[in-house]
Amino acid sequence: MRAGRLWGMGLAAFLLSGAICRGQDSLNVTKVGEIAYWGEAYSVAVVENIALVACTEVGLRLLDVSNPSAPIELGYLDTPGGACEVVASGNYAYLADYTDLRIIDISDPANPQVVGICPIICNFLDIEGQYVFAGTENYQVKIVDVSDPAQPEVVGQILAAGIPNHLEAIGDLLLITEDWSWWGAQIFDVSNPSSPYELSRIEYPEIPLCLAATENYAYISFLFGEYTSGGISTVDIANPSQPQVVSLFADIVPSSLETLDTLAYALFNGDFIVVNMGDPLALSILGLLHLTSSDLMDLAVSVNTAYVAQRWDGLSLIDTSDPFQPSVVATYNTINDISDVTLQGDLAYVSAEEFGIRILDIYTPQSPAEIGCFVPAAFSYVHNSDIADSLLFLAASSGFWIVDVSDPSIPALISFLDLDGDIQAVKVSGDMAYLAAYDYGLYIVNIANPTQPFIVHHLALPDYSYGLDTDGSLLYIAQSWYGLIIMDISDPSNPVELGHFDTPSCASDVKYYGGCAYIADGWEGLRCIDVSNPSQPVETWSMNYAGWSNGIDAYDGHAYLASTTSGLHVLQISPHSSPIEVGNYNTPGYAFGVAAAGNYAYVADRYYFGIYDVSAALPVNPWETTPSQPSSFVLHPPHPNPFNPITVLTFDLPVAGLVKLEVFDINGRDVGAHCMRPEGLGTRSVPLQAGTHQIPFDGSGLPSGIYLARLTAGDFSAVQKLILLK
Repeated sequence: MRAGRLWGMGLAAFLLSGAICRGQDSLNVTKVGEIAYWGEAYSVAVVENIALVACTEVGLRLLDVSNPSAPIELGYLDTPGGACEVVASGNYAYLADYTDLRIIDISDPANPQVVGICPIICNFLDIEGQYVFAGTENYQVKIVDVSDPAQPEVVGQILAAGIPNHLEAIGDLLLITEDWSWWGAQIFDVSNPSSPYELSRIEYPEIPLCLAATENYAYISFLFGEYTSGGISTVDIANPSQPQVVSLFADIVPSSLETLDTLAYALFNGDFIVVNMGDPLALSILGLLHLTSSDLMDLAVSVNTAYVAQRWDGLSLIDTSDPFQPSVVATYNTINDISDVTLQGDLAYVSAEEFGIRILDIYTPQSPAEIGCFVPAAFSYVHNSDIADSLLFLAASSGFWIVDVSDPSIPALISFLDLDGDIQAVKVSGDMAYLAAYDYGLYIVNIANPTQPFIVHHLALPDYSYGLDTDGSLLYIAQSWYGLIIMDISDPSNPVELGHFDTPSCASDVKYYGGCAYIADGWEGLRCIDVSNPSQPVETWSMNYAGWSNGIDAYDGHAYLASTTSGLHVLQISPHSSPIEVGNYNTPGYAFGVAAAGNYAYVADRYYFGIYDVSAALPVNPWETTPSQPSSFVLHPPHPNPFNPITVLTFDLPVAGLVKLEVFDINGRDVGAHCMRPEGLGTRSVPLQAGTHQIPFDGSGLPSGIYLARLTAGDFSAVQKLILLK
């Protein structure tokens, strides 16, 4: 588990750490399941009834828009670059993926396939016939022959007056506007693509933003030199060698402009606008629709429908059948930013920032599926969660939320506590919730009555509080640049600092395990701090990784580290000897948070929720049967007993069947759900083969005390006593 998003430092950190990192290098770790979210919707194209959306860092999404009021996502294609523009023709989409131009067969929208790659860095595209025109950052437009999609070939190029920001191909003409160019626009003859030549320049002192064109007219959106005003310039291009500006329409300055018949469709300052072009000399506004997103990136149109790419807010579909009253008929959006994951049995609770908490069924790792969600409030970002029984506790920018998830498909709000600070992380222990409140330090909240939580204590701390964990009466706080703070919380109303360790970078998350605090320490990787003497914590080892180490989990002798640009790392750990990296996987997104259970690691990977099989990195599963065939049902005494923090529960099954192994504290509270592997053995009956089974029980997160283990198999039931001494 990890703390909330480090927007101030972590985001900048992983962006500064290098270009988009999308390799699939791995060691002993295999991705088995994934939910891929949208990211930022930058560009949209439409071909027949398919809308194609280019989403930076996650590639191309394909939606069935035959019913615009109910778009259905059909498929997606993850690409390695930064998808920034898409155009389409027939059965092919052409994607500017920053590092290259990709030709994608979309004849089967559920299974799009890259069939050709042209290695040119490009940001803007248009297509006419068999040629794709690709604008680059070095003042060039490449002309690519895609008549054979499997072998695209650059057959010509144009040197523009500036960096192209929009291309419009119409017949044998190519019109180009350029960033920060005072030329307005250029017109090229591309009838012979291998020898294109400039026909004319439309020169006037304005800065062009975008353009659209019909057979005889070009419409250029521009800003005046002081950037305070502008408009649409209508240019007669009937004679492209001598274009003439015939009118200026100063009412709007579109950032995107498309034409269809006698209408133009524009995006301007958060508005979708329909413009009458029936008389090119006298443009007029017919209809205006205000959209809720301020980031309107791109526009595509078809008969009666317009499609707007809205960056973080997905794709809006607008009914334009009445140009005087355009209306949004649907908005398609998915989560675009996940930062953490919490596990309980067959469910994963994914912190999705402004999209709240998403509840996923992970019973079948190959096909995780969302079954419920809870979004606290507008402009409330959920960073982290913890769960106890059927109560889910949320750390959010707006405060502290308690949610009933007894029915995970319909989570219900129980209570909300408005707190100062941006609550980054929550850890529940007994009747108390401990909240890391960024620059407001630490809150301790009594949750004995979850309908009426109240603050027991608030404590200011030296730096930003990000992550925390508990072990009995001790609290461990990841305090960013201040390092690790250890507190005695035996009296929650009067917490006392016992010790401090200054880590070399930014302590972003902490996990207590086996006498040590494991710190995800920003630029400085993973640190192991011996806290057996809380007043004198000592670092015993460290491991450095590329990128920003942001999330940590540990159990069964292994640590699981989430690092933004190097992905998932699995380490075999012990307090006083050097760790051994036994597995890794360079995840496709930015690994912010991780939780592990059984043979799987679950990674919050910003635009992806990934499930990774780590069994090849672990010892032979201790719950596998031994060759001997028991003659009767037996629950053996745990060994070792007393123990700290791990013991093994051994039982014999003479026949195969459904088995449930539960562990309770002396108050009858079920504590075994998170403490046994395989996950779920303590929450439901699991089918097991006949034989002797050994189940590790990890009491790292439990206080010292007496616990009872109960085995149920058919009509057989037995109990053994466990003694946890810390």
